[in-house]
Amino acid sequence: MSKIGRAAFSTADGEEGEPPTSRSTSLGRGLAILRTMNATGKYVSLRQLHERTGIPKPSIVRLLKRFIADGYVAKVAKPGHYRLAAGITELSRGLDPAWAAIDALERRPDLLAEYKWPVAIGTREGASLIVLFSTRRVDSPYSFKPSTFGRHPPLLTLAMGMAYLAFCDDAERRRAAADIAASTSRSDDVLPHVDRVIAATRERGFGLRIGGKGEDTSVAVPIYGATGELIGVLAESSFAVVTTTDDVKHVARALTRTAAAIRDEILAFDTVRDTPPATSIAWTFRTPE
Repeated sequence: MSKIGRAAFSTADGEEGEPPTSRSTSLGRGLAILRTMNATGKYVSLRQLHERTGIPKPSIVRLLKRFIADGYVAKVAKPGHYRLAAGITELSRGLDPAWAAIDALERRPDLLAEYKWPVAIGTREGASLIVLFSTRRVDSPYSFKPSTFGRHPPLLTLAMGMAYLAFCDDAERRRAAADIAASTSRSDDVLPHVDRVIAATRERGFGLRIGGKGEDTSVAVPIYGATGELIGVLAESSFAVVTTTDDVKHVARALTRTAAAIRDEILAFDTVRDTPPATSIAWTFRTPE
């Protein structure tokens, strides 16, 4: 092998000639150590890290020293034992919970196989809804409009926003209402409207926006995460002119099944299996009849 080839397969720990697998690179080894520490519990020994990852002890020690310097790992009173430090939480601070649902769809694309019209996932950002996933112009055979990914429509204008407001917990609903009120000079009028939207959506069991001529009709349901918290909303949009009342009910039932399957996939993928389900949800979502 040429020098260039050996350099391409060198790792920070000095091994050469080894393909850059997840355990042969310094980054891959570091992630393996952090995953093991996260799954082990309160603290872990150097020997346990070596046995569970297969990484040489000298390499583990070097990586632990780096993690300690960066605030991700700390030593405990027992010699040769380590724990995760508070700095590790910085690594997930920018992760919106809705991405867990989108990651689930990336792993299980079959969950969207029955949908011909565009499907989207969104979550709240201030007084608006931000669309973080859309099959429009990508996977939907009945899509004729540009993708909605990254758009920020007002919460009260979409079925997704209605579903979010209706099925989030009380604290999040108060924050959303405050953001909506702050975004308009007519807060005295808009807040009673928010209450009416929430009541109607809860009564119906799903978010619904019926479009006019040349517009879409959209149906939206909540997506709950591993601990029962609302992490986003799932919606399908179709041409209003071809969408009947029966179509709306059928889509609502299908979306509800998909949202439940997404949560099952999140639970299956979650490395922490012992988290008890939340019991503080202010409203229980019911399956559309």
